[in-house]
Amino acid sequence: MTGKQQKGLGMHVHKIGGKFLCDAFGFKKAGEVIKGFGEGRYLIVVSAVAFVTRKLSSIFDATKEGDFFTKKLLLNSLKDVHMDIISKIFRDENQGSVILVFSRMLDDLEKILSTGKFSSAEKAIVL
Repeated sequence: MTGKQQKGLGMHVHKIGGKFLCDAFGFKKAGEVIKGFGEGRYLIVVSAVAFVTRKLSSIFDATKEGDFFTKKLLLNSLKDVHMDIISKIFRDENQGSVILVFSRMLDDLEKILSTGKFSSAEKAIVL
């Protein structure tokens, strides 16, 4: 996790992501760190879970190359990582809502991929 004071804004900005968020423990640890910040204004930027950006890029490449086996394998891996994290963090009535939102995001990604015709701008938006 990185962070710095933004002069003039009176705000601390922190970025969390990558290997720090590789599993449910990492998310819980990030929450503990954030709770320990104390008084002040904070902006927390959450980036992708570990290796997700690379997987998304590989999914787009596999789709473009017509390698549907690799695309499906990577999509399943992406889904499994996130579902594992969701199931360990949300053990209450919110879990269903979080799974629904995540599933819709996956559906949107698959719709983009199913056309086989996507621009680098669309790829950049997803990544």
